[in-house]
Amino acid sequence: MKRQIHALTLHEPNKRFAVEGALEIESTIFMKVQNCMAREAKSSRPPDKAFTLIELLVVIAIIAILAGLLLPALARAKKNAQRTSCFNNVRQQGIALFIYADENADFYPVWPTWVAYGGQTSTLQPTDPGYIAVIPNGGNVDQTNRPLNKYVANGINIFRCPADKGDADYPTVKSCWDAYGISYYMAFWFDDTNVGVRHVGGASNWPWPQTGNEGPIKSSEIAIAPTTKLILGDFPWYARNINNASSAWHNDQGRSIFPTLFGDGHASNFLFPTNHPTIPSPTNAYW
Repeated sequence: MKRQIHALTLHEPNKRFAVEGALEIESTIFMKVQNCMAREAKSSRPPDKAFTLIELLVVIAIIAILAGLLLPALARAKKNAQRTSCFNNVRQQGIALFIYADENADFYPVWPTWVAYGGQTSTLQPTDPGYIAVIPNGGNVDQTNRPLNKYVANGINIFRCPADKGDADYPTVKSCWDAYGISYYMAFWFDDTNVGVRHVGGASNWPWPQTGNEGPIKSSEIAIAPTTKLILGDFPWYARNINNASSAWHNDQGRSIFPTLFGDGHASNFLFPTNHPTIPSPTNAYW
């Protein structure tokens, strides 16, 4: 009896090893089956499909069509934004003029040369294209001597039109802001005899009042007919559209637009008529 028990005890480790070996073999077989199934599934999956040339051309054509639709809209939006900004600049200058007149015995500004009532000193150098027009138009006047500068709350940039394309009378002047230090023009002392506009500003380097230099206009005179009194506009506004329509900086579907300030402070588009009056009068359609 003892021998039989001892024999069983001796054989138990062998049985354990046999069971463990069987489990290991079964696990190996299971892993191999799984690997085979995975390879089979992968080989049966359709290959990745790349773009064909035709599909690529179709995509490019769609992008081109969308760009063709969007770019003109963006260009129009930019022009509209520039025009809005310019109208705002003109109105802000009108406010500054009201304040100036209130502090200067009802008179509007006087300044030394042509357009130098506000803005910056010209940034052009003697060797730059367009410099020939700087001094005759007052671009060399220092910004500290431009009378309206200290009356503009938002700084001298209100004297810069974002659509400034230069002076058509001087083709080498590509930007009035760079050449003259200002993108706008206020009716000056000698403008009465041109197109029926009563001058606004006066010359500071001539004694006034005297024949030929009556001095600047007064608010009380503008008040006679303020809604039709022309004050200022984009640099090329002053009768330029009569002789040179291309000088307009703003347009709406081919129609020239000149943002113009009137005596009551409102701003709107104004184009000089071909048959314009030659003598300014508050009874005219404009003066």
